[in-house]
Amino acid sequence: MDSNKGAIPKKSLKDLIKEKRRAKMTEVVLDNPEIRSVVEDPYKPTYDYKASERLATAYGYVPSQRHYSPWDKDFPECPSRALNINRAIQPLIDRLDLLRYNDMVETDVSDLLSFVHPPDAVDKIKELFASESEDEATKYDSIYFNGMHSFQGAIDAVKAAVSLTRLIVEDKVQNGFANIRPPGHHALPCVPNGYCTFNNVAIVAKYLLKNNLAEKILIVDYDVHHGQGTQEIFYNSDKVLYFSIHRYEHGTFWPNLVESNFDHIGQEEGKGYNINVPLNETRLNDHDYLAIIINILLPIAYEFNPSIILVSAGYDACIGCPEGRMCVTPAFYGHLITLLSGLANGKIAVFLEGGYCLSSLADSALRTVRALLGDPCHPLQYTTHINPSVIDSINNTKIALRPYWNCLQMEPLVEIKDIQNYDRFNYHVAVRHFIGEPERPPFPTRGFYPLNSLGEEALIKNYITFLQTERYNLSETVIGYMVNEEAFLHDPPSNQTTQEVQDRIDVIIDKLTDFNLIGQMTNLNVPIRPERPISWSLIDQYIKSTHGEQYLKNIDNDALPKKPDVYLCSSTREVCRWSVAVLAWIGMKIKDKEISHGVGIVRPPGHHAKKSSAGGFCLINNVVVAADYLINQSGYKNLL
Repeated sequence: MDSNKGAIPKKSLKDLIKEKRRAKMTEVVLDNPEIRSVVEDPYKPTYDYKASERLATAYGYVPSQRHYSPWDKDFPECPSRALNINRAIQPLIDRLDLLRYNDMVETDVSDLLSFVHPPDAVDKIKELFASESEDEATKYDSIYFNGMHSFQGAIDAVKAAVSLTRLIVEDKVQNGFANIRPPGHHALPCVPNGYCTFNNVAIVAKYLLKNNLAEKILIVDYDVHHGQGTQEIFYNSDKVLYFSIHRYEHGTFWPNLVESNFDHIGQEEGKGYNINVPLNETRLNDHDYLAIIINILLPIAYEFNPSIILVSAGYDACIGCPEGRMCVTPAFYGHLITLLSGLANGKIAVFLEGGYCLSSLADSALRTVRALLGDPCHPLQYTTHINPSVIDSINNTKIALRPYWNCLQMEPLVEIKDIQNYDRFNYHVAVRHFIGEPERPPFPTRGFYPLNSLGEEALIKNYITFLQTERYNLSETVIGYMVNEEAFLHDPPSNQTTQEVQDRIDVIIDKLTDFNLIGQMTNLNVPIRPERPISWSLIDQYIKSTHGEQYLKNIDNDALPKKPDVYLCSSTREVCRWSVAVLAWIGMKIKDKEISHGVGIVRPPGHHAKKSSAGGFCLINNVVVAADYLINQSGYKNLL
């Protein structure tokens, strides 16, 4: 039997791609159907992307200023929360698309609410609010209302949430932040709960699914309280993946529910689509939270591959919030949004939930909006280890979800019969532990929440000011670029054919221009002569420190061992100096905060070059030398 029968003719991938392109351009169908089915143009996604530019970030603002507790002037869920956030983001307001009345969905509000809340339940809430009775409020857990002003505020929040998200799925904006109140993630279908009247994020998700505007939805809830309302609504659904990180303390922290634990993972079709990461200690920091995001949320989210991401943005885990007692810094929220932006084509809608320390709340929201705009993230709080209780929570959650997600099955579990072959002290056993007691009516309506003292508030405000002035760069994103303008002088001998030629740089510049990216960056190039950005003697010093003087003499004298992937010419040494100088100059500009980040377009390349040998077209290890220079000359403490 001929094993080659039916095989595709042996051609290079480049030739096959050319054939494919030629057929498409001339609308001629290729004679060989196997080529059509096997070979795809690898550049097609790039050219598809070229047609689309990054869209704007939307901003919805519903402060509901007449929605407050008429019987408790210190109630933490108050209009000042939204007002302070709005004030904090004013430096960015010209970069945002403001949600306006004309943008509001035309769907009747009763229809919107009915996606989650039955009409009779809505009528009951309306009657409750209209009563203005504090006694009636004691029948509900952590609920307050200022008559029909509160009911209207809740409706306005729902409409703004749905309208902003509709703009995103219709590709009118890229993403958006809804600074709305009252919050929503605790609200159950028939019962208001935990400061929440209607479940904003759940209504949005149901609206999208019912109108075929999204196929799969990821809800990320990082409020310090578990969003038990959202969990209940989607507990049986495989169309919505609900992820929550929340303070739990084995059920002793509100809402004190056993179903907030790691082993409650959904049921029926939704089994595996409900993810709880309970936190059993306080004072957890950025890296504790980041460990959870990297080990659980991101792998599962990429496997789930959502159409859109909805974020229940509670900032009560941020440092200073008396309800959370955590130590997350505002910068973390920007990092999280940036990490999520690689999913769902960047379609992210963020909805305000909790957060009751006004200074850290406002700055956390600002970091979130900056990340939505695509600005670079700010430094996180440094730590040397992950809290052991967080490691336990991560492992417990992984074990509970392992049967449902391929990404959690990378490492084989130890069979029970083989336990004796392993170190028992390193083998994690998931343990369910619940010692909480759900609260019962009558519920308190005044003074049942923790508050910071005036001294604590002053310390927190000073710390946030320190972060803003010393660690966070508040300027707008500026991307710099610099080209090794002497690269053309490094030219191969006429008798040597090589791929490492000046055309590589020329093509890069052409493509950046073609995609309208050059015009969006700052050119850092300076005249080559007589002015140079960095002294040649300093550059030479660090090149010699990395590679040694004898190796450099070999380059100058064309005395390197002959290899097919290495060539030299009279200008090679100077061209290599410029490649190092370009990278070092970009690093210095970033350090001086003149740019946010930068691109160095240099040749010859460097990463294959060893201390005293060249290879892979690389002569001087540009990145290593530039890193050494920046650490010693520009004060960088650590470089990745």
